[in-house]
Amino acid sequence: MAAVEVSSTVRPSPKRLQSNISDSSDLSVDQCIEKAREKLLFKEFDECIHLCEAGISEARMKPDSLTLSVQKKLETLCILAIQAYAELNQWQQVMPFVQKVFGSVEDCPYKVMHLCILLHSKVKEYTQCHALSSVWLKHQGNVGTEGYTDIVDVYIQHILIPRGKIALVPRYLESCPGVSSAQQQDLINYYSTLHASQHEDSKSVRFKDESHEKDFTESSNDQKKMEKDKIQTDHRLITFAKSLASRMKLYSLDVILKVAALTVCAYLLAFQGHDGNTSSNFSKLTAIGRNLLKALKSLMWPDPSS
Repeated sequence: MAAVEVSSTVRPSPKRLQSNISDSSDLSVDQCIEKAREKLLFKEFDECIHLCEAGISEARMKPDSLTLSVQKKLETLCILAIQAYAELNQWQQVMPFVQKVFGSVEDCPYKVMHLCILLHSKVKEYTQCHALSSVWLKHQGNVGTEGYTDIVDVYIQHILIPRGKIALVPRYLESCPGVSSAQQQDLINYYSTLHASQHEDSKSVRFKDESHEKDFTESSNDQKKMEKDKIQTDHRLITFAKSLASRMKLYSLDVILKVAALTVCAYLLAFQGHDGNTSSNFSKLTAIGRNLLKALKSLMWPDPSS
């Protein structure tokens, strides 16, 4: 049997917490599965693993331990333990645990292998993913069994395509003895279409992001222009006010107050003209502006004949 190299950095298993179950050895396999699920749900991961180990030991002691029913229970317990190890960030413990339960990598159920590949891809152990899938797929006992194409698919979709290795798909499929030539061509076409679709979706998302950024920039520029125009208008009004102030000595207090009031009105109208509705209010502002100029002229330079 082929052996898969296990990382030499495997840490020793931590001491399992004492379960609040008085004696897990008194539990049946089904009870161990049920309680292990509860522990996993409530994030008591060490106790979940403890119950899985107890359930596996109990299953092996049965005289019918090789029956399909018992093997399914072993598979369930193993999957629960793998999930608990992953939650504890002890993924290095997973493969030794699986080999301890099933004897070798190639003899484990496809659902267990599926989960192992996904777990190692999550931590970017791509070399281990390739080794696991290759060993399992090339094992003659797995050819033609349920889940064979599932293992092929999980490796291609979660390892090769995300890493931009679509060109390696044909060679990988050729190395799988359980995939016929016709199936290989169908799968190549399928993955090529899938990759192209994902690539287009990625481009579409980037285009939307760039378009949104462009709109934001243009809006920001328009806002800056409006602020600049307002500053220039304020400057012109201040200059006008200073010019009026230099003439104030020649006029009475009543005239000065009237001029000040008209100046304030002019400023308010100019400010209104920069509220984003300048074009719609242009005619009204022009008419009011003319009347203001006439009023200022009559105050500052009254007609001697009147």
